[in-house]
Amino acid sequence: MLGWIVGALGVGALAFFLARSLVPKVQVPASSVAIHATAPSEIPFTVPPDKPTLLLQAPESEHPKPPEGPRLAIVMDDMGLKSTALTRALPLPITLSFLTYAPHVGTQAAQARAAGHEVLAHVPMEPFGTMDPGPGALRVTQPSAEVTRRLAEALAPFGPQLAGFNNHMGSRFTADSDSVHRLALAVRARGVFFLDSRTSRASQAAEAVRAFGGRAATNDFFLDGGSEVTVQSVLHNLDRAARLAQMRGSAIVIGHPFPATLTALESWCPDAKAHRGLRFVPVEELAIGDSEGQKQVLSP
Repeated sequence: MLGWIVGALGVGALAFFLARSLVPKVQVPASSVAIHATAPSEIPFTVPPDKPTLLLQAPESEHPKPPEGPRLAIVMDDMGLKSTALTRALPLPITLSFLTYAPHVGTQAAQARAAGHEVLAHVPMEPFGTMDPGPGALRVTQPSAEVTRRLAEALAPFGPQLAGFNNHMGSRFTADSDSVHRLALAVRARGVFFLDSRTSRASQAAEAVRAFGGRAATNDFFLDGGSEVTVQSVLHNLDRAARLAQMRGSAIVIGHPFPATLTALESWCPDAKAHRGLRFVPVEELAIGDSEGQKQVLSP
């Protein structure tokens, strides 16, 4: 048995020797190989110097990370009846919301969009009390078809300039559950977003729009809602808006084209952008949908 093993080893050794002698030797330049005691994913790929270099890395993302910093959207309501705000040097991107019954509203909206402003339609809705919200108002007694028809008529003059719409007055309409359900259906059909002006703390509008699969945003407070509007009072509220955006990451506020409001905005916005790190954004960037709402869409 021992002799058979020695003989077998001798044959194997002879075969190995013949194989080594018959295979030509290949000289690889030392400079072309780099070996490191690293994990496989970290071993660099190298080629001889006279060969083109192969870059083994992913290209830069086509969707770069968005700029960081607190975001603030400022909306100017009640536009269209006077052209004062359009002739002032409003900081961009202030959002301009035009009353739907304003004269030549389509032309005014196109001019605002060409100047770089986001454009909204300011749709009149029924308030509590006896105040008249204006022609074409949405009211709680209207059926769904009438709400859809009136909204379509209100938004039609804006054309492609329109990003979304918000309510003018509307404290009663936005607090009525049946009415906001009808509104939400119309919003989803139009494919635009809705900004709840929050003229009532009882408003259900934004939540209803999201529940029906639409996009909505909510006003945090009004810059000039007090009985006496001064430059100082607006500046104070702008500072509040900045603190809210810094604390929460974003904020939305609404003002009106009063001389005091416009003057405050012109002086405050450049300084806030430079020294507070605020990013002024269109409302649409902050309008969100309810991912669960897509699964819970209610029938009309």
